[in-house]
Amino acid sequence: MSDSLIITIPNNNVKSANQKQPKTVIIEAESIISTRSIDHVPNYRDLSTVVYIWGENPACIDSPAKDQSDKEPWKPTIYKNIKDIRILELKCSNNAVYFLSGYRTVYVLGHGEYGQLGLGDTVKSVREPTILDTLGNIKQLACGDYHALALDYNGRLFSWGRNDLCGHCNGISTFTPMEILINTIDTNISHRINWTCIGASNSYTIAVCNEGTSLYSWGVNFYGKHIPEPQLFYSLSMVRVNKICVGKKFAVALTECGRLFTWGDGSFGEIQINCPSIELKMSPVLFKHKDIKEIVSISVGYRHVLLIDKQGKVWSFGDNIYGQCGTSLGNICKPGIVTFIGNFVAKQISCGPRNSACINTGNQLFTWGHSGNNKLIFTTATENLVQQQRQPGVSMFSGLKGSCTTPRIIYSLLHEKVTNVGFGENYTVVVTGDGIVPYTSSENETVL
Repeated sequence: MSDSLIITIPNNNVKSANQKQPKTVIIEAESIISTRSIDHVPNYRDLSTVVYIWGENPACIDSPAKDQSDKEPWKPTIYKNIKDIRILELKCSNNAVYFLSGYRTVYVLGHGEYGQLGLGDTVKSVREPTILDTLGNIKQLACGDYHALALDYNGRLFSWGRNDLCGHCNGISTFTPMEILINTIDTNISHRINWTCIGASNSYTIAVCNEGTSLYSWGVNFYGKHIPEPQLFYSLSMVRVNKICVGKKFAVALTECGRLFTWGDGSFGEIQINCPSIELKMSPVLFKHKDIKEIVSISVGYRHVLLIDKQGKVWSFGDNIYGQCGTSLGNICKPGIVTFIGNFVAKQISCGPRNSACINTGNQLFTWGHSGNNKLIFTTATENLVQQQRQPGVSMFSGLKGSCTTPRIIYSLLHEKVTNVGFGENYTVVVTGDGIVPYTSSENETVL
């Protein structure tokens, strides 16, 4: 709905009644942000891709530009250099952000001394999304602080970064993407494996092959053991894994039929075996809960889990000290449903180390959990905006005082189509738009 705005432009040169009177201009105007968008999908005016980063932008940590150091901390850094590129997914580490484009290419921004940018041994930082031109036909990404991985549609797996974490044994670092090959024990000859999905934490990687039935791992596992190159650690029978997520000390695998397997350290209830449990589960165990079934998507943080079921409901469990489970069920959360305002259901979930986000079918963004560094977007601390001071004994960095235990909609993005969200420990990345750039017609009207 639009409103008519009448503007009168005075003519200061009028000297007599015979001269022209002031001009009247009628402009059709519409509010950019409106709460009417909560219950329906708006007619987006611009679907070009925009990348927002709130908090400590990993591209600006080492040598912040003047415009970054002088800007208000609650305002995001905005990138429009890939406005015609659709972003399908993104992965975040403390040092870098990796974007998978609709052309199945990979873009990166951030910094890294160990080659985790994948741009060669002379490039230690990039200030805006930059293409990794050695990769193509990619279907999935994963990363830790010091390594990154890309899986292509031919089943080839590439990694780069610190070699003790990325599965390559020669040298300290791999500065450009290199394919991971497996050594045959009998002949010690490297050969290719057809990988199907991957997951990674800061120091540990798990990859699935043999049509979703074999699990390989490398890096530093949940029990502190260093595995320098990919090793088979478990084979499943009668089920196939199509997605795997790795937390700080645990992992969750999703099968084709919507069932879950969990293993690792369950101290915060993140694997839901005798919750909470100090016993380490060395191998995958079927997750059993009478109400959790037909799961279609999973995401994990350091110590918590989010799930989406077939009906679009969001479930959470695990560490809830900062409210990252989105419920009020205490510091250790048993499985419960996360509730949201509005009529849309969930279509995408994302866990940060201690916070969470959800994008619904109305392309609306919700965030909750740990609030340090303005990661939740809406929680610019009251003392920053009003009193310009902190309460004694409360660290702004801790984020505990301003934690949010229930999902909050980001009203400032209601007029934009939110497509992706991800978290580093101290920042949040949001992508809007579909890479469709408006053009100008002959009548100087913007057309989509």
